[in-house]
Amino acid sequence: MVTTESRRLLATLLAALAVVAVVLLGWPGPASATTEPEEVTWGVKTADNAHGEARANYQYELAPGQTLDDAIVVTNYSERELTVAVYAADGFLNESAQLDLLPAGTPSEHVGAWVTLAADEVTIGAGEAVEIDFRLTVPPNVTPGDYAGGIVTSLGPADAGDGLKVDRRLGARLHLRVEGELEPSLGISDVEVEHSGSWLPWEAGVATVTFTLENTGNVRLSGRHTVSFSGLLGLGGRSSVVVDLEEMLPGTSFQRTVELEGVWPLVRTTGAVMAEGAPVGVERLMPLARAEFAVWTPPWSVTLGLAALAGLVVLSRLRARARRRAEDRRVAAAVAEAVAGAGLPEPTATAPR
Repeated sequence: MVTTESRRLLATLLAALAVVAVVLLGWPGPASATTEPEEVTWGVKTADNAHGEARANYQYELAPGQTLDDAIVVTNYSERELTVAVYAADGFLNESAQLDLLPAGTPSEHVGAWVTLAADEVTIGAGEAVEIDFRLTVPPNVTPGDYAGGIVTSLGPADAGDGLKVDRRLGARLHLRVEGELEPSLGISDVEVEHSGSWLPWEAGVATVTFTLENTGNVRLSGRHTVSFSGLLGLGGRSSVVVDLEEMLPGTSFQRTVELEGVWPLVRTTGAVMAEGAPVGVERLMPLARAEFAVWTPPWSVTLGLAALAGLVVLSRLRARARRRAEDRRVAAAVAEAVAGAGLPEPTATAPR
């Protein structure tokens, strides 16, 4: 006879067997997370040819209208086939003052427009390398000077998550100097000065100078800039050589901010921003630009101290005058009372002779 307790044990056993069967048969679970795409690695370098071997980048010096042929080598270090786009682009200085290249689809106006590639896309087998020829043609009426750009290889935009697209690129720099008269020149503009003084008269303040530096010539420049200060009558002079200028392309500009400590509040502070430079590769620097400035730097702590002292002096004098007037009134009242008590006529004021 099957009891109620036996039926319960049997049901429990069947349920357990059902669970085991589900696990063994592979019950469909949640969808797995999308795996990251296989990483790819590739490299680019200049081709070894009549222009040189193991070159760090492309550097040419050509006359207007001249043509030159060269090549770039693209190597696929991945374990699968790789397809990359290849294009030339103009160079520019980014916010960190580092040379960057225009992205694909942005029209170039100089070097990037003067380069013609043998292919705009290549497919490279795993572990293989491909050499891509290109021709650089300098327009006949181009302005002499330096131009920067590069040859770029790109995998194209990739999804980086959160709706962001990242263009994975590798490139080789291309520096071109078009023969002709070179004009190294720098410009300094938009100079702004702020002085933050201490309330303690024995401590100096901090001066902050912001200005824009622009390469107004036609060559790549490197160099340095100097900011100098002096107070009223030339007192408290201070100068400092700040960050070196690593590289500035023609026509580029960026803003600099310099902070100088130890600047005393000597009523009227004058100074100058000076820039020295030379074409990249030339060690001897030459003065190229200077901008003077002036800023009021009143010694507020001293001024307020003197004002407080003057206020105390004036207050002391007013109080002394008030006391004298009160004393005069008291004496006059006492005299009048004494005269009235003696029955004498009140004294009258007589005009001095």
